[in-house]
This record gives sequence, C-alpha cells and structure tokens, in this order.
Amino acid sequence: MKLSKLIYKSVFWRSLNVISLFVLNLFIARHFGADYFGDFFYVINSLSLFILFFSFCLETGLGYYVAKEEVSDFHAVLFSVFWSLVASTIILGVLFFFRVSFLSQNKNFLLFSFCFIAGNFLLTFFNNLFTIKQYFILPNVMAVFFNIGLCFLPFFYASSNNLNVGNFFQNYYFVIFFIQGILLVISYFFIFTKVLSSKPFTKNLFFKILKYSLKSFIGNIIFFLVYRIDYWLLNYFSINALDFGNYVQVSKLVQVFLIIPSIIATTIYTITAKGYESSINKNIPQLSRIIFSFVVIICFIIVLFGKWFFPFIFGETFTKMYLPFLLYMPGIAAIATLYPFTAFYAGANKIWTNIIGSLIALIVIVIGNIIFIPIAGINAAAAVSSIGYVVYEIYVLFIFKKEYGLQIRDCFIIKKDDFKHIAKLLKS
Repeated sequence: MKLSKLIYKSVFWRSLNVISLFVLNLFIARHFGADYFGDFFYVINSLSLFILFFSFCLETGLGYYVAKEEVSDFHAVLFSVFWSLVASTIILGVLFFFRVSFLSQNKNFLLFSFCFIAGNFLLTFFNNLFTIKQYFILPNVMAVFFNIGLCFLPFFYASSNNLNVGNFFQNYYFVIFFIQGILLVISYFFIFTKVLSSKPFTKNLFFKILKYSLKSFIGNIIFFLVYRIDYWLLNYFSINALDFGNYVQVSKLVQVFLIIPSIIATTIYTITAKGYESSINKNIPQLSRIIFSFVVIICFIIVLFGKWFFPFIFGETFTKMYLPFLLYMPGIAAIATLYPFTAFYAGANKIWTNIIGSLIALIVIVIGNIIFIPIAGINAAAAVSSIGYVVYEIYVLFIFKKEYGLQIRDCFIIKKDDFKHIAKLLKS
C-alpha cells in the first residue's frame, strides 16, 4: 500500500480516537476542576514513568522484528503477555515496598494500580503490533468506546460508597485500561495468530530484540523526561494546584497537536522498518513542511481566540492557560515537524540520532527550569520546554542534512505540489 493511503487510513481512524480522548479530557477538566485535573494527571504521569522504565521498550524491538517477519505472531502474543505480567508484578512490588505517597489515600491503590499498569503494558504491545500489521480499525474503535464510556462513570457514583467521587472515577479509569488491554490481546490472537508456528523463537532472536529495545529504552526514557520533567520540577518548587492544573492542561493540549504527526510517524516507522529506507527518505521533508503549515495555521487561530476560548471550553478555573500556550508555540511547531525524521531514524535502526538530540533538549530544559521556574512559574516552564524542543529539531535536521543532502527550507516552506498532494489524499 502506498505511503499516502497508509497515512490516510491511520489518520482517519486515530482521529476518532483523538476526538474521544479530547472529549474525555474536557469532561475531567469541567467536571472536577483544575486542582483535581492537575493532581489526577500527576498520578498518571508518575505511573507512566514506572511503566516506561520497567518495559525496557521491548515492544519496540518486538514490533521491529515482527515487521521484518523474523518473529511469528504466536510468539509475539506469548512474549507480550508474559512480559506485561512480569513487569506489572515488579512495579507492584516497588509500589508496595515504598508505599508511594501519591496513591496512599486509596486503600485499594495496589489493586487498581496493577490494573492500570498491566493494561497499559498490554495496550502498548498490542497497539504496536496492530499498527505493524497496518490494522487500524479495531484498536481505535475500541478506544473510542471506552473513552466515551468513562465520561459517564461519575453519574453511576452512589453516595453510599466509601470513596469520594474523584477516587471512584480514578479507580474505574484504571480498571478500564486493563479490560481494554485484555480485549486487544484476544482480538489480535484470533485475527493474526497461528497456534502452531513454524518459526522458532531462538535465544539469538531474543538478544536481537533486546539490543534494539535497549536503544529505544534509552531514547524513550530521555524523550519522556523531555516531555514530562517540568511536571516534577513544578511540583518540586511547590507551584500551587490551580496554576499546576492550568499548566497540565496546556501540556495536554500540546499533545493534541502532536497526535497527527505521531500517527504519520508510526506509518513511516513501519515502512522504513520493512527495509524501504532509500525510497522513503525523500518523502520526509514534504511531510514535515505540510505538518508545519497546519500547526502554524491552528496556532494562529488560537492566538486570536484562545484567551476566551480556554476558560469557555475547559471551565472557569482554566484562566491561566493562554500565556503558557503562546510560549509553547515555537516548541509545538518544532517537535511536530520533527516526528517524521525521528520515526525514519527509528525504522532505519539509527536511533542514536534521536537519543543524542533528545538528551541535548533534556539538558536545556532541566537547567532552564531550575533557573527560571522560581522566577516566572508555569510561564518559565512553557518557554524553556519550547526552547528545548527547538534545539532538538535543529540537531536532527542538521544530521539529516549531512546524510541525505536536505535543504532546511524544504521542511518549512510549502510548495505548490504539496497542495495537489493534500487534495489527492483528501479526495481518496
């Protein structure tokens, strides 16, 4: 299938998922307010770091060799389920041993945390496997169903419960991840798996997966911190709950901008991993400048209307989002246009380019936040993150230019042929 058609299919179905996520995010913000919103996603963010750390990014190595048809679907299912359970148990032991403070207010936090962690592991593995198979419909439709269903949870809350409505919502939010993960495992098994596989899962193959995953693990840990280190630094400097909630909402909005670029990047990664590096590298600058153009247009609209739009859409407690978002805009444009390049390097097994670039960005962000958060709070965090993303983009574009003769302007200046390409894609 052509790259454009693959992108169209993935964007269409993932867009439904994105819309449902936005609805859920909007519901949480309006129903619970900025202070709960910030605390809730601080817990999610902290657990996500545990998940990322103990996954060792084995899903990336597994997916890479499934794409190359060196690992059978049967062994991919066994490996994914096995590691999801092992890693979840390890994390549960860590949470129990250290009695992690951000969940201690809930007496059943270990049980619900296990559901969230194991569910996320399964979703990570099997969403990746479905994407490798270029099968976009089922995982995204399932996610839409559960995201919309979560919006109705507080209405089933009864006052006789021992939990307050916030903990009630958090618990079932965690459980639904596990249910969704189990359903994806069953679906993948029956759609793709042959129980009797002719391909052995050898020790050498495992070490190949481990070697690729280790590089991805280093890169993803750094990249996760590039995106999220500001949460912990803002918490360290005791930013008040209302400001923190506003900043988290801005950060969530930034992620919305990156959804479509990440979908495109996943498609590029899949094709490059199959061995089409030489035929796809010429498409990267075009995709980058199309993404850049759309991001700039949407950012300009938000500049005009965001000051009243944010409180209107998210609620009256979100009045401090506008300036941090403005400061974030250069970083949004930078990181969005960077996605095709980082996906290309990951698929071509040249992950060290991404690792070095993200490490430089992390150093900039950490130093800048330590210096400026005590002075300017959430506005400083937004500005420093934006600068870090721009630095990351400059590094990767420089490397790509050196290797493939890229003209930097080709990543940003839209061309006449691009409009024809977009029109053709929309028409299809």
